[in-house]
Amino acid sequence: MLGRISKTANRIGVVLLPAMLVASVILFDPGAASAAGDPAQGKKVFKKCKACHLLKPGRNKLGPLLLGVVGRNAGTLKNFKYSGAMRNAHIVWTADNLDKFLADPRRFIPGNRMTAAAVRREKDRANLIAFLSTFVTPVAQTVVTTTATTTAAAGDRAPRRLSITYPM
Repeated sequence: MLGRISKTANRIGVVLLPAMLVASVILFDPGAASAAGDPAQGKKVFKKCKACHLLKPGRNKLGPLLLGVVGRNAGTLKNFKYSGAMRNAHIVWTADNLDKFLADPRRFIPGNRMTAAAVRREKDRANLIAFLSTFVTPVAQTVVTTTATTTAAAGDRAPRRLSITYPM
């Protein structure tokens, strides 16, 4: 009986723990407080971004689709050819990371191909991030890939790769 409970609890833990970690990064991000901008004002700031980016599903322009960018792993959107620097950045687009990137794209991720000028005003960045945060993608994105140790079988402690997919 104890073995069954242990297996079930372990399965739940393997699924919920990484999901909770992602939620804590996104929801309790220290930079999120600074990104408490006005989405309506952010829409006005986004007009500058429209030259290279879209918010419509399935399409890219010169830059990648920004639908669901908040919480996405950098350089992972399918059907867009990212620079090596962006693919290897290994960051999640939290409010804090977006703020740093928008403030100085070339310094935050050296070697990226974004040619647009930085968004200099902190308030404009906060508003833009608030605006982008209102958009979610209907396409499921894999946002967490982690190594988890499971004990599904007695004595089995080999690390296993776990991918969690949820709609953004």
